[in-house]
Amino acid sequence: MVSQYKLKEPEGVHKRVRREGFAVFDYYHLYSQFLDLVLPQIRQGKITYVADLAKGLESAPAALVDLLKEKLGFDEAFNYKEEGGELEATLKRYFPQGIGIYFDNVGGKTLDAVLVNMRDHGRIAACGMISQYNVGVEELEGVKTLMQVVLKRITLKGFNVNDYIHLYEDYLDFVLPYIRQGKIVYMQDIAHGHLDAAPSLLIGLFSGRNLGKQLLHLSD
Repeated sequence: MVSQYKLKEPEGVHKRVRREGFAVFDYYHLYSQFLDLVLPQIRQGKITYVADLAKGLESAPAALVDLLKEKLGFDEAFNYKEEGGELEATLKRYFPQGIGIYFDNVGGKTLDAVLVNMRDHGRIAACGMISQYNVGVEELEGVKTLMQVVLKRITLKGFNVNDYIHLYEDYLDFVLPYIRQGKIVYMQDIAHGHLDAAPSLLIGLFSGRNLGKQLLHLSD
């Protein structure tokens, strides 16, 4: 199904295309088999990471913090890997009045630390738990501070964008002017290569090698 959405500027027509195709989450239940298949290929050098991927980001975490604050417009940012495991204290330092709204994509110990630092009647949208996706059953982390939901009367609700697809045109009306004005900034990490680079790029998503939305450019 193809529909047209007219922009307020003379760029022409923005087309929204909805089509059946490949989505990695349709095959997420096969992820362990995927690793069994692809990891030996990576170790043997048959699949390699694109050389310019992340452009040194792994060795320059301070650069990422600066990027978040200076380019993407965050008021504050910090590198959790440099906090010595004291995430709860770090959040208290950055949010002395507590956290009012938290959008969770991490889960695990991060969610534990956030719950302790939430304000009374705070709200949490749980969109993902990436810290738990790639570990064995024995390594899964339970949330140990869940009592904070009761003590602080916190609202914790699951979020899935598919519940709001019917609002897509309203979303475009809202967000496109902010993008044009530079008030909302997005980033893309574009790798150039062949389709056989896709598995290593996918694994890179889970190790933080990408900077922005990961794309693979196959041809012009």
